[in-house]
Amino acid sequence: ERVTMIKKSVCALLCAFLLCQLLPLGTLTVWSTEATERHITNADELLQFSRDIASGNSFAGVTVYLDNDITCNEGELSSMTKTELDALSWKWHNVNNGNFFDGVFDGQGHTISGIYFCPSSPTATGLFGATAGKDATVKNLIITNSVIIGMENYSAILFGSCSGNITLSNLYIDADLRTDHARCGGLVGYYKTNTLSISSCVYAGTITTVSGKAEIGGLLGCHGAGTVNIQNSAFQGEITGSAEKIGGLIGRVYNTSLTVTNSLSMGSLPEGASALIGYTDQSLQLTNNLYIHDLNPALLDSNGSLAEGSAMKVSADALMGTAAISTLADYGFSAWKGCYGYAALPATVADMLTNKEIDPSAVAPTQFVGYQIAQTESGTAVHLRLIAVVDSTHYEAIGFRVTLKNDVLGEMTHVHRTQTVYESLTGYDEEEGRVDYSAKSLGGAYIFALNIKNIPIENGVYEFTVSTYHETNGTEVTDGESKTFTVDFRSQTEA
Repeated sequence: ERVTMIKKSVCALLCAFLLCQLLPLGTLTVWSTEATERHITNADELLQFSRDIASGNSFAGVTVYLDNDITCNEGELSSMTKTELDALSWKWHNVNNGNFFDGVFDGQGHTISGIYFCPSSPTATGLFGATAGKDATVKNLIITNSVIIGMENYSAILFGSCSGNITLSNLYIDADLRTDHARCGGLVGYYKTNTLSISSCVYAGTITTVSGKAEIGGLLGCHGAGTVNIQNSAFQGEITGSAEKIGGLIGRVYNTSLTVTNSLSMGSLPEGASALIGYTDQSLQLTNNLYIHDLNPALLDSNGSLAEGSAMKVSADALMGTAAISTLADYGFSAWKGCYGYAALPATVADMLTNKEIDPSAVAPTQFVGYQIAQTESGTAVHLRLIAVVDSTHYEAIGFRVTLKNDVLGEMTHVHRTQTVYESLTGYDEEEGRVDYSAKSLGGAYIFALNIKNIPIENGVYEFTVSTYHETNGTEVTDGESKTFTVDFRSQTEA
């Protein structure tokens, strides 16, 4: 490679010499092209990236790649006061109004944790600045354990405000936004002009607001103008305070050029908020969205309306862990996954998260994660499949302990020793057809299962208590907590 570079340099010198011989003397204009890629491998390079944005480098035409997981500051930043945060040695550089990112930032599935950003003067606040008619993409990125402090209206984790063609995709943002100002959101504070696309994005952080401020949204603070498209995205964080016009997805909508499809609002919202749209005077048609709150899906003024079918309320439990698998299938969320230990996630985001090392303290060696029900051809009985995960294959034995209670059959306990483990299992749904469940997506290295066949429907309600165990050196150890669930097979609904 070094020889090739030297040859190119010699060639360039020769070409320059020939040009000098052929062209008349005068002003020489040098046409140069900057690198179209930049790679960030550590915290110092990430800090320099923020300095470059602050100094006016918009990275137009450049793709910035995050090549590693990066920890900027240690410790739990969300619990720190501003004084404690200001004392941290690593701080995102002072990106102000007029500074913005205008390229492609590809996290490649990596995580940045420990970011602290607080501008030194009032400005629209976001890690990537405030774009004005520019285009930008941020994708395939996880941000955790970080705090951004908004110093003016229009604040968010990524873009304080923007008016270009902005694409956000495959993002999991668990960073906190603290603000005393209006028009703030988890991902974007204020949007106007051109098109904002939010696809397969999750905001799981906390937005802390104050009384009297308005237009706060879990994903977007305010849709002022232009077109906003949101699909397969979720608010799973928390908004605190008594600000006005708070929505789980968007705080305020001024424009009908809005699509929201197959998205979830399942974070914590204050009293007076709306599950999806904080406030609008527009006629909106959203499509197939779910929320868990005892709140209106949108706050409407006398001219506003929300079309039927825009959003449906479900229970919080129905969107948690592997219980979400059947809920997502029921509502046609084909681009989503139900994963052990997580709320329902867009499939691409779930893959990013579950590809990380599993925290051994969070998942037991074996763990029951869910069950499936299938009708028999006779229609008088059902099959039940219990599903669990195991973290390795080095145990002497693994298995299930199941206690069943039924008014007709009484109470009985069965211990089943498992002989086979799988990397994936297949299920079938009436609407979606074949569904494959991987061990990794459920939080383990392998899956194991117990099939209980031909359970009579006529016996009514069954209560199951399920635990799993592993055996090492002849000693059986029960793992994790036992799980109890009740099913009335006559109606095929969980009681």
